[in-house]
Amino acid sequence: MCLPPRDWLLLVCVVCTLTLRSLLRSRVFSIKAVKDWDFDFILEKLRPTECSILLERTFDSNTLLHFAASLGHDQIVEAILSIQQCQELLTAKNSSGNLPHHVAANAGHLPIVVKLLNRSFQHFKAQNSDAAIAEHSAMVYFVVMSHQYYELLMAKNSNGDLPLHVAANAGHFSIVRHLVMLSDEYHREFLRVQKSNGDHLLHLAANAGLSSIVQHFIMFSHQYQELLMAQNSNGDLPLHLAANAGHLSIVQHLVKSCHQRQEHLMVQNSNGDLPLHVAANAGRFSIVRHLVKFSYRREELLTPKNSSDNIPLPYPPVDANAGYQPSVDLSEQQLQDRYSSKLLRVKNKEGNTPLHLALIKKYEEVDLNLKTKHHEVAKFLIEKDPDACTDLNEANKDPPDLAVKAKDK
Repeated sequence: MCLPPRDWLLLVCVVCTLTLRSLLRSRVFSIKAVKDWDFDFILEKLRPTECSILLERTFDSNTLLHFAASLGHDQIVEAILSIQQCQELLTAKNSSGNLPHHVAANAGHLPIVVKLLNRSFQHFKAQNSDAAIAEHSAMVYFVVMSHQYYELLMAKNSNGDLPLHVAANAGHFSIVRHLVMLSDEYHREFLRVQKSNGDHLLHLAANAGLSSIVQHFIMFSHQYQELLMAQNSNGDLPLHLAANAGHLSIVQHLVKSCHQRQEHLMVQNSNGDLPLHVAANAGRFSIVRHLVKFSYRREELLTPKNSSDNIPLPYPPVDANAGYQPSVDLSEQQLQDRYSSKLLRVKNKEGNTPLHLALIKKYEEVDLNLKTKHHEVAKFLIEKDPDACTDLNEANKDPPDLAVKAKDK
């Protein structure tokens, strides 16, 4: 295999640092192979199940996976990831807080970014799957696994940079576009997955009390309104299930997040039960109090009867002065762009969004080709979320200020 001289030199330094101690005691690499840097031989010896050498770190905590990802060596990346014990390297951070897919994004190696994220998804899925468990448990595991995968997309390094920041800063348009599309696909997956009884993943997360997952999904997905109003085969909303299980914080978040709040509170399941019926029947009086508090149609809320001819009483006294605070409805376009807006406007420690970084680099760059790359990234980010132009960084500069410096109109 032919490699550029620079890559050979870097690979020599990496393997030297990572394997020096292990060479002396395990002889995994022969002295001749190390001396001659037989690349094919090194790849061959990366494949055995013993991966103690691969878990070694340099002085700045980089692993061999970091270096292989940075250099774009697909074969080494694949060889490392083929070893089961080395899966932990997918979430290994160096001293700058960078994961392997951070450094791959910075170097512009899109196939390796894709490979690392896909392998992470497979790893989390394998960790959380068991053919013998009940369908409900399997779905809950899928929620947890998806959340772990999402955390990789939102992982920040020591400077507060997401992989998206890193790619934008380096002017890698294809990676910026892929990360945005991948993040949108992650949330569409929640809408597609459904149990045989009609439960969506939000039903399961609400019922299981997975508060952080409910909150981050509602915060970042523009399709969350559809899931809030989705009913399973029993007619239950996620709100019914959370109320029945007694998860007050989730009930609060679901109610406050719904733009059709009153319709949300008035949905009856197949038994004719409102969420309020369910909470009262289960003895969840703090939830009953909360549901009544947030309804400005209290009389209507308290009078419907279910199929057993029951109204949602008894319930504890409710503060008559606790008025309903209507939520501000967003336009349809704002709802559609809600997720991308949240992602693209995440700031690093210097207060810079990906758009700031793309424009800063365009201004600083001397090479015209690189200026063009950063211009392409900035244009894409503005098209995805024009409101990002109003964000101020720590230097009190918004993207238009930086665009003027970069001589953009």
